[in-house]
Amino acid sequence: MTRKAEIAVRQIAQPDFSGPLSELLRTAFSVSDYTTSFPHIFSSSSAAKKFAAFDLNENIVACCAVDTEIWIEPHFLRGGCIGSVAVDPKFQRRGIGRWLLTEVIEQLRAEKTHDFLYLFSDQPAFYESLGFRRAGTEILAYLSDANPLLDGQLVFHQPVLTTSLGEREKDRLWCAFERGRLRGESSSSFARFCQVLAIPEMCVSWVEDSQQKIAAGAFVGKGVDFRGVAHSFFAENSQNLNAFLQYFRGHAAASGVVLQVAAGLRSGEMTASFSQISRQDLCLVNGLTLSSEVVAGYFSDGKLYPRALFSS
Repeated sequence: MTRKAEIAVRQIAQPDFSGPLSELLRTAFSVSDYTTSFPHIFSSSSAAKKFAAFDLNENIVACCAVDTEIWIEPHFLRGGCIGSVAVDPKFQRRGIGRWLLTEVIEQLRAEKTHDFLYLFSDQPAFYESLGFRRAGTEILAYLSDANPLLDGQLVFHQPVLTTSLGEREKDRLWCAFERGRLRGESSSSFARFCQVLAIPEMCVSWVEDSQQKIAAGAFVGKGVDFRGVAHSFFAENSQNLNAFLQYFRGHAAASGVVLQVAAGLRSGEMTASFSQISRQDLCLVNGLTLSSEVVAGYFSDGKLYPRALFSS
């Protein structure tokens, strides 16, 4: 066990991903260039917070990142998603990972920038020992490589920043979203819809027919990473929705596109486009502006779901 006095935890304002930090991530996750796999976290323009643990010689021995997700319902909430937790293999089993997370949680609690923290893990017992509370599961869906026959009448619009949309595009999107809402997509109001459109780095993508009517689409949570964090799907029917998903798949340069799909939210209609669906545990930490019990209740009641902006 390494003594706490031997380890210093601090936030890295401008991390150098070409040096020791990149090597630590590569070694810990056995990925040749881990940082390029998550550009929304590790790019120079990323707003995600990066933390590292240093030994007495200022060597980086562990790190983690905290990305921010925003919810509008049941009221405006900011959740900090903890990820990329890595400990140098030479320093594992010394309690460094536990100490790193403990310090990060305390720093974020003091900053009061988040209402709660959450993370996903297949080892929930470890995080529960740190104060996390198990609240549910997240569905991970991988888009299929299959290329279904499309009627050729739909035009795909690549993800664009919602803050760059004109009034006409906003009106068209709201009409499309309303058509989906009337089929049980969400309980969103126009005011809430406008709030989401104003969120920095939020993107939206859609397909439209020959009459320029938006047939299906989705919001994309990170403007610098179109490979995942797509959510709040809207569509008139499952055929248009699956067509949109395949167009979206074709847009992504890399294979293995990951979509975060809320349980019970159109997941059945999207099955035709998925090659694999799996679940992983969702844990929430105590403290910050909300207790884990309250937030866990939100998740279990369906008022919140991972990486979402509209409640189902």
